[in-house]
Amino acid sequence: MEDQLTALSERWAHICSWTEKRGKILQKLRGQVPNFLKKQRSLEEWLQQQEKKLKEVESNPNDTSEDSLMERYEKLQVATFRSNLESFLPQKLGDLDFSFGYLLIEPPS
Repeated sequence: MEDQLTALSERWAHICSWTEKRGKILQKLRGQVPNFLKKQRSLEEWLQQQEKKLKEVESNPNDTSEDSLMERYEKLQVATFRSNLESFLPQKLGDLDFSFGYLLIEPPS
């Protein structure tokens, strides 16, 4: 009986330690979420602005002045960047979700 109580006590201590580690990780993540959401909103606003500029370029396809062509070129570069970012960002967000999930399962030592 004494051996069983000792084993139970050890398991309970391990569970308490594990729970405390997870709690600390969750507290850290909780503090980072508002900053992450703020950056996400900022990025979304920037992307919407760039999309609006691109639509303006698309609506004036016959404007061939040098300034206009340079502006169109820059906007197309932004559009290319946006396209690349749209394919890259979900992957990175998925990686971030995976990292958060991994931390919840296996906290760093």
